[in-house]
Amino acid sequence: MNYEEKIAVLKEKGIFSEEQAQRVANSFEKKEAGSLPHTKRTYTLEMVGALLLGSALLYIFIAVGSTGGAGGVEDISHSLNAPIDSGMSGQGSFVLLIVLVTIALYGVLYLYAHKRFRMFWRLAEKMAVLQENIHHTEVMKKELSQTLERLLQEEKEPESVVVSSSIRSDVMETIKETEAFLLAQKEQLTALEKKCLRRQQLFPDSLAKLAGKLPSCE
Repeated sequence: MNYEEKIAVLKEKGIFSEEQAQRVANSFEKKEAGSLPHTKRTYTLEMVGALLLGSALLYIFIAVGSTGGAGGVEDISHSLNAPIDSGMSGQGSFVLLIVLVTIALYGVLYLYAHKRFRMFWRLAEKMAVLQENIHHTEVMKKELSQTLERLLQEEKEPESVVVSSSIRSDVMETIKETEAFLLAQKEQLTALEKKCLRRQQLFPDSLAKLAGKLPSCE
């Protein structure tokens, strides 16, 4: 709903007075649509990643530095006189492979957690917009109801029955449209709140908590 255009139409029809139109317009200034507090990051994953990477580099440094030749010698009838074993041991190579796999898995976890984290905050922004729309629509509905009450009072006066009756039909129709729009907005908001709560409680979407504090779903 384009509120500015709707207010202008209601003023033109004589349904809203200048004061009523101003009150509805002022409802937009109470909050900025989609305004949310800054996302609160915990940097837990970053600290774990730094620790993991540091440990891996330290292990590689120690493993490479401690590598030495073996004491045994091959049979010179088959090859030159050279050490039987050289480089990193089989056990050391296996540990290094585990470290590299762990780092790769951490990278996947990091990217996924941050993707879900951003998803939750985008969902919260949509919910904030819906809440603002509901707020503005409720203000408009309240003003329309007051207009309807005033018209019903005026209809009791014989000289204004014709004018009041014609405007009253427009007001009642506008109230019905406003209530239908308000109901649709509330249903959308309820659906998003349920979706947000469900995803925050279920794995693997709940991994987003590792990236930072998640927004409220209510």
